[in-house]
Amino acid sequence: MSPALAQDLPPEVVDFIMDGNRGNRKTLSSCALVCKAWLPSSRYCLFSEFDIYVGPTHGASFLKLLSNPSCTIIHCIRSISIYPGVPGPEGIASVGEKTMAGLAKLKHVASLRIHNHRGCIPKETLASISSNFDEVTTLRMSNRFPSFRDAVEFVAMFPALKSLVFYPYCVNAASDTASDVSIPSTLRSLHLHSPFTHGAWFSEHHNQLDSVILSAIKTTDVDRVKEMLAAFGADLRHLSLGFERPQSVFDEQQSARDLSAAVNYACNPSLASLELKIPGASGGFLLAILESMRTPNLRRLTWDTGSLRPVPDWEKVDTRLADRAAFKRLNQVHFLSEGISVRVQLPKAEAMGIKILGSEVQRR
Repeated sequence: MSPALAQDLPPEVVDFIMDGNRGNRKTLSSCALVCKAWLPSSRYCLFSEFDIYVGPTHGASFLKLLSNPSCTIIHCIRSISIYPGVPGPEGIASVGEKTMAGLAKLKHVASLRIHNHRGCIPKETLASISSNFDEVTTLRMSNRFPSFRDAVEFVAMFPALKSLVFYPYCVNAASDTASDVSIPSTLRSLHLHSPFTHGAWFSEHHNQLDSVILSAIKTTDVDRVKEMLAAFGADLRHLSLGFERPQSVFDEQQSARDLSAAVNYACNPSLASLELKIPGASGGFLLAILESMRTPNLRRLTWDTGSLRPVPDWEKVDTRLADRAAFKRLNQVHFLSEGISVRVQLPKAEAMGIKILGSEVQRR
């Protein structure tokens, strides 16, 4: 395509081209050179995400760029990940006022990730981060806190927060409670790693969520998961349950057995999407879990175990999935399991208009 023709393309077409190549920085760089009209859109995609390592000798070039009057990418940056650039226990704790002042120029950041395992970030630094990025709607916390209360207080500093990913590294489970702390009412999505420690707090104090991901669930956590789902109730529309990889065959069987016996999702009548990740669970438990489910409004089901052996009773599985009394709105079932083509095993479900995706579909 000649530069003259490219120049005349409608803006929405240019944006579509750039968005389709968002993960290919080389192609985006080439697109930026096609013509002047393509530059803003390609630049937005190129510079929308940044990883920065902060510390006395790190991040200086990036901060210098931001302070340059000729810098025009500041308004493009929508996502930033902050990593420690200092060895030792301090990590991000050594971030100075000059660094924070430089980052304060990024007024349009909507997604923030903080990754710091080496030590607890001082409250003053956390307060500075939250005040600089007060438009953040997605927060990923992979850092240490002295107590769970400190973590919740930090979350509460983001008034527009909609999505929270929380990895509670080295948070003291026996720390003081946070019953008097209110997190933003805008929060609708929660991804909680290892729900045993603090999952109950979220279900008790902020249960108006429509999307919940619980990962690193242990076999002993099933009862707690049941309590959390009951608290989330009718608001919950999207749910993903991911169990830890079992230590033995008994554990893998126990996870699936306990889940089918304790959790039927009847307390979540609006549930539209369910993903179950039970590493090592054999295909024999698939039917038991399907029979236990009370999800009439479910539209999408994903079963991720890594294996469907021993092979389940496909005829019974097919009959269960095709049962419109049990699954009135089910239109897609995705099996992320290796070694078996499931589509040919479920003719009744397909005849009911349910799209069957098998292991030939590439994992996300």
